[in-house]
Amino acid sequence: SRFEISLAHCKYLPDESFDTTNLLPVFPNSGLVAQFANNQADPFNDPLRVVHPRERGYNVFPGDIFEADTGTRLMPFPLNRGIPKNQFKYYTWRDTALQVKAAPQAPQGTSGCPGAELPIVVTITGLGTAGSPYAAGTAGSSGNVPTVGLPLLMEFKCFPDSDALGLNAFDILLANTNSAQPNFRAFSTGGTSTSGDVEKDPDLQVTANGGFSPTSSPPGAATPGVDNSFYVGQADLVVRISRAHTIWFDAGAGSSPTYSAHVIEPRESDLPFGTQLLLAFRGATNATGAAAKDAEALDAYGEPKTPGNNGVVTYFEGNKNWKPKLSDFNGARFFQARVSFIGNTETDLVPELSALGFAFRL
Repeated sequence: SRFEISLAHCKYLPDESFDTTNLLPVFPNSGLVAQFANNQADPFNDPLRVVHPRERGYNVFPGDIFEADTGTRLMPFPLNRGIPKNQFKYYTWRDTALQVKAAPQAPQGTSGCPGAELPIVVTITGLGTAGSPYAAGTAGSSGNVPTVGLPLLMEFKCFPDSDALGLNAFDILLANTNSAQPNFRAFSTGGTSTSGDVEKDPDLQVTANGGFSPTSSPPGAATPGVDNSFYVGQADLVVRISRAHTIWFDAGAGSSPTYSAHVIEPRESDLPFGTQLLLAFRGATNATGAAAKDAEALDAYGEPKTPGNNGVVTYFEGNKNWKPKLSDFNGARFFQARVSFIGNTETDLVPELSALGFAFRL
C-alpha cells in the first residue's frame, strides 16, 4: 500500500565490458556504491525527485502484463497510471540546465568509468567511439561526463506492509556471471534471516546492506548490498524541454553596463496554453573566438565545444552559473542568454520565440 519512486541523474556510469581472456570486468569500479546518497550526481541542484508518491502504492495485476516491441513481457510500474494526464509527474533526464560532471575514476585509475560513449555500447552496437566525446577523468577525479551522458538513477521504496504478498519476482539480468561488479544495484531489504524475520524501513536505510537468501544453507544467509543485477524494463520518454543559447554579446570595450529587464515576444499571455518560455543569463569579463560570434560553436550547455579552439570565456566574478535576471550581471561587459522552451505534453503544444531584446546603459 506504500510504494515510492524517485529519480535523479546518477553519479556513476557502469560499464560491463570484460576481458576476453579471463572474462572479468575491465571497469569493475565504474558502478554504484553502497552509500545511497553518494550515487546522486548533484544532490544540491538535482536531488531525488519523487515522481510516484508512496501513498498511491503499487497493486500488481497479472492482467497488466504486456509485450514490448522486443517480445519481452513486462509489468508496468505504477508511475502516472490511473491518473489524468494533467496530473502526470515528470522528471527531466539529461537536463542541460545542470552543469555537474560525473562518472568518476577510481583512485587506481582505469578500473573506474571509461568515459562516454561507453566501450560496451560501441562493442554491442558497432557505433561511436569509446571515450568520445567525453573522455575518462583523471585517476581519483570527480569525472568528466555531463548530464547528457549520465544514467538515470531510480530509487524504489517498498514499505513493510502486513497486507502485502511478496510473491512477485521481477526479472533481472546479470551484467557478468563471473563477477559481481560493476554494481548496477544497491539495496537493503527485509526478509527472513537465520535468526528470524527482519523488517526494514526504507526511510531509515543509509547504506545498502542487502537482504537474506532463502536458498542458502541454512536459509536466511545475508546477501551483499551491491551487485550487478540489472532490472529488465523500458521507459516511455517525451521531449518536453528544448533549449537554445545565444552567443556572448559585447556591451563595448571599457564599459561597465547596467542591464534592464529583457523584452520577449510573444508575451506570456499569448503563448499556447500550458507552455512557457524561460530566460536565464550569465556574464563574463571577456569572451573571445567563435563562442562570441557563432552559436554553432557552443555545445548543449552553452559552452565552447572545444575550449581554446572555439573560444575562451572568463566568467564574471568567476561564476558560470545561470541566473533569471540580466541585472544580476551589472558591470559585466559580456553576457549570454539561454532560452528554455517548455511544451505542454497533454496537448502537444509548444512555444515559439519570435523576438528577444536586451537593453543596457553604459
